[in-house]
Amino acid sequence: MLHPRFSFVTKACFAALVVVSVFSPVVSASFTTYTSSSSYNAALVSSTVITETYEAPAVNTLIASGGTLNGITYNFPTGVNGRIDTIYNRIGGQSLAAERSGNLTSFFFSGDTVSVTFSQPVFAVGLFFNANLTPTNDFFINTPVGNAVTGGTYDTSTLYFAGLISNTSFTTATFGSVAGRNASYNVDNLSYVNAPANAVPEPSSLALMSLGGLGLAAWRSRRRKAQLA
Repeated sequence: MLHPRFSFVTKACFAALVVVSVFSPVVSASFTTYTSSSSYNAALVSSTVITETYEAPAVNTLIASGGTLNGITYNFPTGVNGRIDTIYNRIGGQSLAAERSGNLTSFFFSGDTVSVTFSQPVFAVGLFFNANLTPTNDFFINTPVGNAVTGGTYDTSTLYFAGLISNTSFTTATFGSVAGRNASYNVDNLSYVNAPANAVPEPSSLALMSLGGLGLAAWRSRRRKAQLA
């Protein structure tokens, strides 16, 4: 049989849990997507944006699938390596293209996707896709919290842009193009913003964290009354 005090604390915690469940809203991820790099950067003006420009490695440096460059780990389609490129249109001097079977003039094909893993959680990601004119939504960035697609017009020169800013952090993203369309590409200026290490817990998390305090306070009140009796 449970000790009376333990039983009382259990009931108090259960009651607090019911209150939390009824009155605390369910907090879900919300995000904003961008097809304009200027709008994306303006929304992040107060944040430190980190951009992988692909300018540091030597031309034709290969990144194997599972390889890491500047804290970002890449996973490419089977039989494909990432390649630092100067052939295709880009921002700056170099971009990221592909190597297939020793072909150092290759790019990512229509339907190819590349997954990246960041060394720490981020809450924003943006990327430029260099490609021929294609319809809206041909290029995308998929994340665990939401997806972003390119628009139907170029953002800069012959490059489309897709970006996403979320209120929930994530560590992985996948970019690519829709299969079956004229959507071969290379990419440039992969940008992201690291999530703060001291991020404030969501309201529901704060409420749950307070359950222990509620139960302890109830137990102490009950104990004081018992001592006075």
